[in-house]
Amino acid sequence: MVQRSALPALSALAAACFLLAGTPVQAQAQAQEATIARAPIARVTLYAGVASVERTARITAATRQLVFECLPGSIDPQSLQVSADAGVRLGDYKLQSQPRELASKACASPLEQQIRTLEDQLAALEADESAAKLVGDYLQGLAKPGDDAKQSEKKRYSEEMSEGVAAAFAQGLRNRNLRETMPAAALVPAKAGGKALQKRGSERRMSGGLGAKNVDVTFSTGESGLILSISVKTINFADQKTGNYQKNLTNRRGDTLFESTTLHRRFPYAVMAGFMFLDRRAAADQTAKRKSTFANTHTRLRTFTGRDDPAGRPEQYERLYVVLVEASVSTPWFEAYRIGDPKTPISLEDAFGELLEIVAERNPDFYEVVDGKLEKAT
Repeated sequence: MVQRSALPALSALAAACFLLAGTPVQAQAQAQEATIARAPIARVTLYAGVASVERTARITAATRQLVFECLPGSIDPQSLQVSADAGVRLGDYKLQSQPRELASKACASPLEQQIRTLEDQLAALEADESAAKLVGDYLQGLAKPGDDAKQSEKKRYSEEMSEGVAAAFAQGLRNRNLRETMPAAALVPAKAGGKALQKRGSERRMSGGLGAKNVDVTFSTGESGLILSISVKTINFADQKTGNYQKNLTNRRGDTLFESTTLHRRFPYAVMAGFMFLDRRAAADQTAKRKSTFANTHTRLRTFTGRDDPAGRPEQYERLYVVLVEASVSTPWFEAYRIGDPKTPISLEDAFGELLEIVAERNPDFYEVVDGKLEKAT
């Protein structure tokens, strides 16, 4: 069995139950109670923010049901993979989580307190692996085509950037305790030495007041619905005729505003943020008759940011940001700004902090912000 879980482990444990159909001869055996497997770990592979763990167990011919106990509470159910030797037919499986204190005594350890202390230390270290670092690591693995490249190459690059940034943002939010954040994807080392996106999820399709919409990054719960969303848009290549980046700005604005309008109509209390990524050269493509694309982005979007009241205009975002970016295998660079303030950079960590404060303000019965992380309200 292969499991993949986000690090660190939560204060809960999980158990996976597998039904074994067996061979025709084995199927004639009398049904027995479930076999409890305290399977040893055979192999562990570490990625950024997740670990792939392989466990093995041996069974008898009469085994009809197998239970793996003492799995980490942070296991990703969608990542669970089960395989068996020839002659063993696998049936359905289910995953059950339970509080650590209710788990089997066999899961307890005399070093329990030390384990929890180490988990807390690991959580602090992972929080230091900020969204900014994750984005930078990913950009370092991207090789940008030239402005004269084929349209298909440009499209693929833009999609890879959007997906990678969304995955980095989602991991950054999970590091701040928003553990249900999607997409559930991980940035893993590529064979070429850069970073690649290993998909274990995708953008989430959310119902909206004007129709369903795919959303790049979402944090939602069964109790509250959509709580936080982040839209990622990019303009990476200059127009071949004009040499500037403004050609697609109007279309990107239209896509961005439709997303906020449809989602806010259905989830008026949702906190929505948008990040517009522009190639670094968009800050210097002005002419004697036209401002730079970077400057025009601020001008054309500033009326659509700053929605501080859930009863406010649905097309507005709670916060909009523009990010100048230069993807490079050697020295990637990016710098973020609040829309409307083109002279003052803001770190991604401060931007995320702003969003979490609004989330806590909109959901005071459930959340509060403590040391930059979202915690249960006390």
